[in-house]
Amino acid sequence: MYILVIRRLINIGASEITLMMVTLGVDLILFASLNMVVDVLKRGFGIDATKINIVLADPIVTRIWGTPIKYIHIVSIVAALTIVIALHLFLTRTNLGIAMRASIENPTLASILGIDINIVYTLAWFIGGLLAGLSGGLLVLFMEGTTTIGFDIVVFYFAGSIVGGLYSIYGGLLGGALVGISERFLTFLLSYWIPDIIAYRFAIPMVMLVTTLLIYPRGLAGLVRRV
Repeated sequence: MYILVIRRLINIGASEITLMMVTLGVDLILFASLNMVVDVLKRGFGIDATKINIVLADPIVTRIWGTPIKYIHIVSIVAALTIVIALHLFLTRTNLGIAMRASIENPTLASILGIDINIVYTLAWFIGGLLAGLSGGLLVLFMEGTTTIGFDIVVFYFAGSIVGGLYSIYGGLLGGALVGISERFLTFLLSYWIPDIIAYRFAIPMVMLVTTLLIYPRGLAGLVRRV
């Protein structure tokens, strides 16, 4: 995606928000293409590849306030914290990580200093792809895996990134947690007055995303730096 789409947009000066929106559009195209392939497999060859369910394979460890806690919940928290710390050390303690930060903050100056920003950007996308694959592997232990699972949760990912701040690893972690907790809490709270609110729960992260873009596009991380 970087070589075919993103690099061309960067060359014409597209902003980070524009790049994110284009990425979302490409994702929608990929989701549609995947569903077309799955439909052909099912109708033409009798192969049902629409879903996979391994959620029940993960036993319940304990319960907190009646909420079941499984091994996947613990593994996910540990994995998230480990990845954040590892990325922080990589970006601040290694030459390649520092070159990556320089390429993002000031690509023109980084090029003058001899950094090949195209290689750096490609590596960044490769790392992002690895982390996306890891999160996808963990996600199917949370919920049933379907061909539309990416479409169902992509709004949460974008909202978490925007709310937390695009320029901060810790901001992304905080934003993701805030969006997820807000969606669950508000859905539970509003269900007393609006029983069918669960059908509209995806509107909550979208409202948070739009509100952040209108009020403070740099997100929570940018707000903390300003204070």
